[in-house]
Amino acid sequence: MLGKLIKYEWKSTYKMGGIILLVIAVMTLLGTLGFVLPLNLIMEDSGELGESPMGVFMGMMMLMSMMLYIFALIGASYAMMIYQGVHFYKTMYTDEGYLTQTLPVTPRQLLFSKTFVAGIWTMLIGLSIMVSIVILFSTFFSSIITPSAWQEFEEMWRELQRELQREMTQEMSVQINLSVLHFCLSMLLLLLVTPFCTMMTMFGALTIGQLSRKYKALVGILSYFGVMIVQSVIMQFLQFIFTFGSAMFRFSAQMPFYGNTAGTYDSTIVVSLIMGISMYFVAHYILTKKLNMD
Repeated sequence: MLGKLIKYEWKSTYKMGGIILLVIAVMTLLGTLGFVLPLNLIMEDSGELGESPMGVFMGMMMLMSMMLYIFALIGASYAMMIYQGVHFYKTMYTDEGYLTQTLPVTPRQLLFSKTFVAGIWTMLIGLSIMVSIVILFSTFFSSIITPSAWQEFEEMWRELQRELQREMTQEMSVQINLSVLHFCLSMLLLLLVTPFCTMMTMFGALTIGQLSRKYKALVGILSYFGVMIVQSVIMQFLQFIFTFGSAMFRFSAQMPFYGNTAGTYDSTIVVSLIMGISMYFVAHYILTKKLNMD
């Protein structure tokens, strides 16, 4: 039955998810054309274009294209979250929710299917945004850097690597490799864990609103903002612990401290897991013991 729930949930959400992915693709194309083409014209010109009215217009076009591109990506991310929240509330706690609650399934199966599909869509949107940014920056750098400049940059990079290899001890090399590995693992876990935990946290907060006799949707939204504030405070506290602990360990071991850039990602992963699991049990308890569909 769980497979059927996941299949039905996917069919219910794929249209909106597909539209948002299409919007990101279109905005990537428009953002690239609206930013890179005027830049190429300005750079290829002898210099007079940049000071002419046409050059000013192209500069404004580049600026507007970047602003529209950034707003579109941010809007796409929030649009998916809002849609998933509305879809969850509609299919669980409105008139449609009466039918959902009468299905021969458990609250655990309902929560898992909805969180799993919503997390997948959130992950896909996040990946598409990352790919879009990579495409834009790749196009930008390829348009401003000539082939000869790329060759000079590659030669400088090789020389820098050779210099670092001469000066770097084996211990320092191991430390840097471990830091890079830590960062890559943190980013991978961040990508795989946080989308599902974020959705479960939102669904749990919306479920808390069902404990209210009036204005259940509003109470659910306010609960979500309250949970986000608590999550932010805990995240800042853990980030301080990770950073301070790493600095103290390196100081006591007389190791060079390069900064704990992965501390932010570590704290995000830990807090997301804590909040996601906690809100799952809260939502499951309410659905099992306290739900009132009046």
